[in-house]
Amino acid sequence: MLLSILTLLAIAVVGFIGGVQRLYRTALMLAALVVAGAVACLLVGPLTRAMAGTPGDTQSTWYYAGDAICLWAVLCVAFLGLRLLTYRLLWQEPVVPATLDIAGGAVVGVAAGYLVVGLCLVICQMLPVAPSFLGYEPFRYVEGTSMKNPEHIERGNTVWLAPDRAAIWLFDHLAGGGAEGGALLGRYGDAYPPASLRLEPYTPAVNADDFLYYHWYRRWQAVRWRTNRVAGPVEEIPKRAIKDLALKLERRAQGKVYGMKLQINSVVRSDGLAGFPEVEPPPGEEFVEVRLRFDPDRRLPRVIDSDQFYLMDPSGKRVAGPPLVLGDAEVGPDGAPRPSKRSSTPDNEPRNLRFVPPRPGQAGTYLCDGIRYFFTEHRHYEERILIFRVPKALHSMDVRLFMDPQPSDAAEAPRTPAETAGGA
Repeated sequence: MLLSILTLLAIAVVGFIGGVQRLYRTALMLAALVVAGAVACLLVGPLTRAMAGTPGDTQSTWYYAGDAICLWAVLCVAFLGLRLLTYRLLWQEPVVPATLDIAGGAVVGVAAGYLVVGLCLVICQMLPVAPSFLGYEPFRYVEGTSMKNPEHIERGNTVWLAPDRAAIWLFDHLAGGGAEGGALLGRYGDAYPPASLRLEPYTPAVNADDFLYYHWYRRWQAVRWRTNRVAGPVEEIPKRAIKDLALKLERRAQGKVYGMKLQINSVVRSDGLAGFPEVEPPPGEEFVEVRLRFDPDRRLPRVIDSDQFYLMDPSGKRVAGPPLVLGDAEVGPDGAPRPSKRSSTPDNEPRNLRFVPPRPGQAGTYLCDGIRYFFTEHRHYEERILIFRVPKALHSMDVRLFMDPQPSDAAEAPRTPAETAGGA
C-alpha cells in the first residue's frame, strides 16, 4: 500500500514536470527513455557476461548480481546522451496551442513517469534488499507440501497499475521480442532449482513468462541460492535472527529452522562413547550428545544431512564441527547388524558405519560419521543422537543448536581416521 502511494506520487510529479516543460520537450524525454530502456535491455546480457569473465556461467556471481548495475548504468548513460543529442539537434519547438501544449506535456509526462517507476521497481528488487520491499513483492516462493504439490512460484503483492511488468514487457519486446526469447529475459533459462537438490526432474508450477520474470526480479536471491548460501530462492532467515532462532541445549526445546521442525529430547555430556573406546574427544573437550527429532515442515522433497547441524556460542560463532551420529542397532534377516528402524524416512545414506552388535537381552549400537536423509512426505521424520565435541569450560546453557540451510559438498566426502578419532 505504502509503495503504491509513493509510485503514484512519483508518476504525478513527473507528469507535473511534463506539463511545465510542455509537450515537445516532454515527448523528446519519453522517446529518449524508451530508446535508452531498449538499449539497456539489449546490452545488459553481454555486459554482465563480460564483467563475470566467464560468459554464460550460471555459478558466477556477476552473471546474476551484475544485472542491476549494468541495467542502471547503461540506462542512465544512454538516456542522458540521447537527451543531450536531441537538445542539440532538435532545439526548434513547433507551435502548439497553449492548452494542448500543457495538457499534452502532462499526459506524456505521466507515461514517462510510469515507465521510470517500473524500471526503478525492477532494479530495486535486483539489489540486496528484502524479498518484500515496503509491501512490494511481485512474486512469492511457495514451499511444497508433497510430491503432488511441489514448491512453486506465485504472484505476490505488486503495486497499483503494475508499472514494473509493463516496463519489462515494453523494453524486452523492443530489445528482442518477448519474455521467452527476448534479449532481457530469455537468456536465463531454467535456473531453478539446482539439480543437486532434486530427487527427480522438477517442473515449475507456473507458466514460462512468470518463471522468467521471477528470476529477473530476484537476481540477488537467485545468486545466493545458486552459490549455496541460502536454502531457497528467497532468504528465509535474516542473519541478525540466527542467534534468536537457534535452540537452547535443553530438553523439549523446539523451533523451526529453514522449513524443518526441530525438537531436542535430551542432552547428555560425556567423556567417551560406550562401545566405541577408539573415539574420544581431544584434551580439554568432551562430547555433547543431543537427541534430536527433525522433520520437514514445508518444502518437499527434501534432503537433510546430519552435517548441517552445528553448535554455536552466545556470539554466534561455531564451537563444534559436524556431529557423529549414534543410534540403536538390531540384527537383520541376514544375521548382520543394521540400524534399528525408529523413523519413517524410507531411505538414508550413512557414512563410515560401524556397530556394537546386539547381544541377548541387550540392544546394539551403531556409530557413523554422518547420514544423509531423504524426505518425500510430511509423515517422514527422524530422531537421532548427534554427538558434538565442545570445550569443557563452556556451559551447556551458553550453547545453541542451529543448522545450515542445505547440505554442503563436504558432507559427501568421507572423513579421515584422524578426523574420526578427534570426535565430531
